[in-house]
Amino acid sequence: MATKRKSKSGIFLIELSIVIATFALCAAIALKVISVAGTELSYSENLSAAKTLSGYIAESYKSGMTVSEIEKIISEETENSVLSASVTERTGEYDLSYLDIEIFDDDRSYITITCARRNDNG
Repeated sequence: MATKRKSKSGIFLIELSIVIATFALCAAIALKVISVAGTELSYSENLSAAKTLSGYIAESYKSGMTVSEIEKIISEETENSVLSASVTERTGEYDLSYLDIEIFDDDRSYITITCARRNDNG
């Protein structure tokens, strides 16, 4: 009587399918992580540029520059950038003037600060 020989190729195909599925899952996770890292890198670069720009604007205001001069600086500094800036001057008590500075892009606001200086009464 002839005996049937059992084939192991069915088990091999299942193992191969499991390995391929595992690699595909790992690749999908890696692509998602790379995508998130790229987004965070862009945010980090914009935040760093916003910090530098807001510090430059605040120091310019404290040194006595007028708002119109500061707006010229802003337009020069943000000409080739995705960032924009807005400044608003207001007066307060005790001979103080305040400059509200906001640095933003199309999606989010990065920095909003207020800078103060003493009014020059001569």
